[in-house]
Amino acid sequence: TKIIADSITSGAIANTPYAHIKLSSNQNTNNASNTKVTLDSVELDSASAYNTTSKKYIIPSDGKYFITAQIDGFGSQGSYDFTIAKLRINGSEVAQSRTLHRSNDGEEATENLTLIKDLNQNDEIELYGQCEGGASASYFRGDSTLSYTYLNIFKLIT
Repeated sequence: TKIIADSITSGAIANTPYAHIKLSSNQNTNNASNTKVTLDSVELDSASAYNTTSKKYIIPSDGKYFITAQIDGFGSQGSYDFTIAKLRINGSEVAQSRTLHRSNDGEEATENLTLIKDLNQNDEIELYGQCEGGASASYFRGDSTLSYTYLNIFKLIT
């Protein structure tokens, strides 16, 4: 127990790296088109691993990672049809969440993704989405204070 206690107090055991990156203002989309979410507000990034130009989180070290993401899709005038959130690793889609409500049009839908992945250093994480606003424009909702559309990631202690 002495070794474990020393490791904890010295900071040797930690869920790092970790990050929370969000969309700070609404991002317009073309209706129903697959669109990269341009997350632009780095709230936390312990390893400085988020590339603000490419909008990709670059895995800093091998390991198992816990990833959550959310897209808040919005359209106005009660003609909103669907929201789809997609997580890509190295350009390939690995998770998807969707809400379809074409027979009961609303104006907003929030999609969440949660998964654990075994990742390698330099793997690239990206968030994509689609939303359909019918006759009105659709967008991913963002805000300077609240986290409506975001990506969270942290390395698991194993």
